[in-house]
Amino acid sequence: MIDRIISLVVLISAFCNAQVVKQTNQCEPFIYERLRNYFDINELSPTQVINNDLDLGRWESRTQKVSIGNQTIEWIDEVEARRGAKSSLRINGELIPLGGKETINAPDEDRKLKLSVANQWNQIKLYRIGEQILIGISMGPRMCTGLMCSVGVQLWYDVRSKRKTFFGTYRSDSDVRLFRWREKIYTVTTNFQGDPNRVTSPGIMRYEMYGLESAGHFQFEKDTRGIPYFIKHTQYIDTELKGGESVRQKQAQMDSLEQNWVEDVLAYDR
Repeated sequence: MIDRIISLVVLISAFCNAQVVKQTNQCEPFIYERLRNYFDINELSPTQVINNDLDLGRWESRTQKVSIGNQTIEWIDEVEARRGAKSSLRINGELIPLGGKETINAPDEDRKLKLSVANQWNQIKLYRIGEQILIGISMGPRMCTGLMCSVGVQLWYDVRSKRKTFFGTYRSDSDVRLFRWREKIYTVTTNFQGDPNRVTSPGIMRYEMYGLESAGHFQFEKDTRGIPYFIKHTQYIDTELKGGESVRQKQAQMDSLEQNWVEDVLAYDR
């Protein structure tokens, strides 16, 4: 039985005929796991990490103060009976309101996230890259229902320049992460399209690359042809509606991957 399984995997891989080229459609087993391993291998380790394990208790006005390295972050909750609750940050004394702002990327279809969805910080990371000190903070909704539980907001803050960059996540890892490729530092954003349950349409996760500049901001990366770097992972429909209500299994279709990246992301563990 084991020999038959191994033979089947080898046959599938040969049929998909993955090529080491800039942009190609590939049909590979275990794409999700291989992408996860790829990003793990290339991740830059932070200098320090602090997770939010505080007991939130009642939702009331208060300030949480966190020290990481020589930096001070304050999370400020303001609760008023008539106006509801709003949150803001203060980093090394600089106030950073979250209301009235949006992420620079569009994590859900073509929609950007309003920063006001974040009223809880989840994790803070400190990076020292040469003389550059960077703080990354992942945030999200304190209370949520349904698909709102899948959203997240990220803040990158350059200590020297005080430049701030906000990204959003949806149905993907919400932790802030940095990666190293070609001797440069990047972060990777995600965009989800389609049906999250893969009933009415496939689920498509697109990864895009932003390079860290010396001035402290992140620049959207394109190749020499002006085409954005991307990885596009498509998970096809494995269920379908029957009679408009019930759901039944369809014959599974292999995931596909299309990429225009700095290297072939699936070649690492072959």
